[in-house]
Amino acid sequence: MLLALVSSCSGPSTESGEPAVLDTGIEPVPLDVAGPTYAAAVPGGLLVRAGDEERVLPEADQARWLPGGTAMVDRSRRSMSLELLDVATGDLAPEEPVRIRGFDLPGRSVTQVNLLDSLREPAVLTAYSPGLERLWSLDLPDTDNPDAAEVSELRRGYYNVAPTIDGVTFVQWHDSAEDYEGGDYGVARIEDGAVVEDVLLNERIVALYLAADGAGLLALRQAEGEPCGGCVVDQEVVEIDPATGEVARDYGMPEEYVEEWRVAAMDKVGDRVAVRFTETEWREDPKDPDDVAPVTVQRGTWVYDGAWSVVEGSEDELTWWQGEDRVVARPAPREGDARDGMQLFWLHDGVEERLPGDLESSVGPLYRTGSVAGQLLPP
Repeated sequence: MLLALVSSCSGPSTESGEPAVLDTGIEPVPLDVAGPTYAAAVPGGLLVRAGDEERVLPEADQARWLPGGTAMVDRSRRSMSLELLDVATGDLAPEEPVRIRGFDLPGRSVTQVNLLDSLREPAVLTAYSPGLERLWSLDLPDTDNPDAAEVSELRRGYYNVAPTIDGVTFVQWHDSAEDYEGGDYGVARIEDGAVVEDVLLNERIVALYLAADGAGLLALRQAEGEPCGGCVVDQEVVEIDPATGEVARDYGMPEEYVEEWRVAAMDKVGDRVAVRFTETEWREDPKDPDDVAPVTVQRGTWVYDGAWSVVEGSEDELTWWQGEDRVVARPAPREGDARDGMQLFWLHDGVEERLPGDLESSVGPLYRTGSVAGQLLPP
């Protein structure tokens, strides 16, 4: 069972009388997932299943889940676009797919779907309803560095997922150029699709994570020094106050944490914060004993509720809770030269059922990635 927790050390202290985990006062969005709800790569395409209904989309490469078990799929392969799939009927909407410009597909979306076109100058952020109806589009401001005109190619770059919580949208930015190092960086806080203010200026924030129910905004912060892409440094978990855009809680890290651990997923369920860690190890390549290959090792799902604890068994499998039941993924047995995959299972009323498909698949030039709806912790 994955419910048992192994105790670790206490996390950072809070001010007297305040709860250890921030209470945002934001009402969580009911996820209303009829399990098992997931998307997985199968030989015929992308299998998308919600409860007892399922469809295989030959042209689809990936899918994201919205509350209510609605699948948001990219089935264009080359041009990249988004449509909503009614799994029961196979109908796709809207009539004209939402085209994607730039590099970024939307990440976790609960009350709003955001698309960032980071290739335009200025960058453009466009917001859509969960039904993919366009709400607003905003040209994001360029750098306010007074010396920008004197430095060639200096511009403000926007990147990563733009989460929306309680009607407020956040997107990360960094001022940089080919011959300019150490530029300012921060987060744009956007209200009503128009009002933009800079928050978390040079606060070492490296990633933002929206809770699956939309009631919390977590962040990964570099413990010290300037953020650097790909470098192995200590990091820490914090929570952002949506009303101000400032750090409201510092949850630190488990005592067992080392800087080689990487955050693979983060969530918040009620008064608990959950973080899934991985680590890359270099092991003998089974195809070439004289070489080594990177292997992703699970370091478990850790929970903070005033102290850090690890979910027992989470070093061996990944879990997504869908109400009181859950989907788990476990490493698939290696067959011949095939690379490791992740097999899926549905655990319901004490019964375990093998689910068809793989969380990701690479066959020739085709690459498909699956996804699972739900939360890192039970409700």
